[in-house]
Amino acid sequence: MSNSEIMLKTLIFILLLISFSIAHTEEEPYYFGIEGGYGFTNYDAGFNQFEGIDKCGIYENGSGNAMFARFWGEYKVLDFLNVGAHIQYTQKDGILDKLDTAYARDLNTGNIGIIGTNNELDVNFTSISVGLDFNFLIQKELFNGPLYFNISPGLIINHSGSFIQKEYIQSPDGAAFEGPDGYFFERTNAEGDFTTLSNMIPVVSASLYNSSKIADKLYFTQRLGVTNDMSSLLDDANISSLTLFASLGIKMSFDKEKIVIVPPKKPIQPEPIIPLPEPYISLDMDVDYDKTYVEVQEELYAQPPMVLAVFFDKNSSDIRDHYVSKSDNVVNPIQSHNNIIFDVIQILKESPDSKLTLISSTSGIDENNNIKLSQNRANSVRKKLVDLGVSEERIEIDANISPNTITNIEYDTGLEENRRVEFKLIDIDMNNVNLRTVRKNLFSKISIETNAENLTDRANLTTNFTSETYTVNDTTMTFDYSENLLNSKSNSTKLTSNLIANNLVKNANQEIFYEELDKRKLDLKTENFELYLMFYFSSSILSDESKKSISDLIDLLPEGKTLEIVGNTDKIGMEKANIEIAENRANNAKEYIESITTKQYYFDIKTNTSKFDESTPQGRFLNRSIRIRIK
Repeated sequence: MSNSEIMLKTLIFILLLISFSIAHTEEEPYYFGIEGGYGFTNYDAGFNQFEGIDKCGIYENGSGNAMFARFWGEYKVLDFLNVGAHIQYTQKDGILDKLDTAYARDLNTGNIGIIGTNNELDVNFTSISVGLDFNFLIQKELFNGPLYFNISPGLIINHSGSFIQKEYIQSPDGAAFEGPDGYFFERTNAEGDFTTLSNMIPVVSASLYNSSKIADKLYFTQRLGVTNDMSSLLDDANISSLTLFASLGIKMSFDKEKIVIVPPKKPIQPEPIIPLPEPYISLDMDVDYDKTYVEVQEELYAQPPMVLAVFFDKNSSDIRDHYVSKSDNVVNPIQSHNNIIFDVIQILKESPDSKLTLISSTSGIDENNNIKLSQNRANSVRKKLVDLGVSEERIEIDANISPNTITNIEYDTGLEENRRVEFKLIDIDMNNVNLRTVRKNLFSKISIETNAENLTDRANLTTNFTSETYTVNDTTMTFDYSENLLNSKSNSTKLTSNLIANNLVKNANQEIFYEELDKRKLDLKTENFELYLMFYFSSSILSDESKKSISDLIDLLPEGKTLEIVGNTDKIGMEKANIEIAENRANNAKEYIESITTKQYYFDIKTNTSKFDESTPQGRFLNRSIRIRIK
């Protein structure tokens, strides 16, 4: 007699025993339920042969998913034991794969050779099984119901399945299978239904099984466990599965009707009814405005430097490639210059009434004083701006043979800088010094007073500004409340509290309006401030734009600060002359600051402490500058 036949006869015997117990028990309940679940399945394989599949012996293991639905009945035979039976429909799939080799063509060399592949077997099984359930009580009350440990032996009585065998190229790159229709990188070697399915497969599962009571005689069930095939799913191949599963379901309990004979009672004289006092609760919430304020901190910042020009190759009016598409990987002002066309477009969008003049130039005799080349350079930039959405009516052109400020033409670097189109922004305030708020916090002191009388339940207090629930009676509670307002778009904060007991509810609300609160300002944050002021070639004269930036800085900066002014130049020309120009630039800025304010500042004058890369014209433009930092 086979193991499956012994298992089937054992199941039938136990089912008859359960039926006999139910028929001879009058008091204990019995249950019926239905559940559905999902599981993760692990396959263990050891193929010797496999009808219809190529290289079946390579598969050893795999994984997949399982879904099932189960109907069951159970009966309480002892205080710690429920016994029952179930029928279950299961559908599971899986993928078994193994690295392999095959012949294929290398498309790079045209040769045929052995390549690495991944040989994959996709399987699908459906089954109907029956079995017994032995539920041992672990804990009588857990999540409003009992917790059981379940052992379920069973048999698969109806079984079907199908497969698809595929092969994928792993390495090398450029390898492909060759067929009559061309080249391909994956192929299906076999597919079909399993024809050698095993019959009467014994299975066993173990699980933790909880029943949470949700209504009279109605339970919500949760189960977590593991199921294992006790023998192979196929006759001609050794393959079995182990499934870790979870399921949810509903079950109902039933009691046998009991006949109870109640002896007649003597009439009882009713006692007088004394009415209970009415329950009462009250709630009051107040904001202490003497201790409520908004704390604000501002930071002084300057816009990063911009070289408002596009540079061209010699005798060319074609825009360089790095200006054409916007770059997101910007780490310094030199790389930022590659986005100058897009930055100018953004400035024009933010100032719709502004206009733009394109001032073009050449390197003079070096480019044959070609005014047509200068015009073409301006037209190239205008066309790019128009293509990107700027109205042509907002753009004017001023074509010149040489720029208004000529870089020394005795050097190749100077000639390179003169081949440019400058952006002159009209009716735009290029103010690059301002304040921004970096900290804005609300602080408040809140008191809540509660009163509760004649209650049979606890009085619970909840608020929208704390995460806890408080059990209260007659008490006054105080809370320190804070809120970050930096990104808030509202003009107020709404505070609510709720008191609940004996089906009574009391609410209290307060709204704090920010405009009515005391504003407490922290010290101005200046440690990250750095202002660049640009100069023309070989010049130390402050431009009108630079003077306005310095004036804006002094208006915002409290006295007593130390201003570090670093003068700088490019490397074109004699080093001694460059050092003198750098010193003059820094000292001119210091003298201008002293001329426009009575505030007392300390000055730290430096020269040429750091430079941008001189290999690019934008780097040399940026080096003709001063940097102002605040200590």
